[in-house]
Amino acid sequence: MFADRQVEVEPHVVSYLVRRIERSLATAARVVDNLDRAAIARQTRISRALAGEIVSALDEGQGQLSL
Repeated sequence: MFADRQVEVEPHVVSYLVRRIERSLATAARVVDNLDRAAIARQTRISRALAGEIVSALDEGQGQLSL
C-alpha cells in the first residue's frame, strides 16, 4: 500500500506495523492513509516513532491522529 502511494518506508517500520495492527485490508489501508497524511502535515518521513503514534491513536479509538 505504501508503494501504491509512492511512499518509501524503511523495512523496520513495516515490520513494526505488521506485528501491531489487525490483519485486515481495511485496517492496513487506514494505517497507511493516516501515516501518509501525518508525514505530509509534519513535513517528515514515516518513522517508527510516527508509526507508533498512529497505531496508539487507532488502538485508543481515536480513528485519526490530530495532525
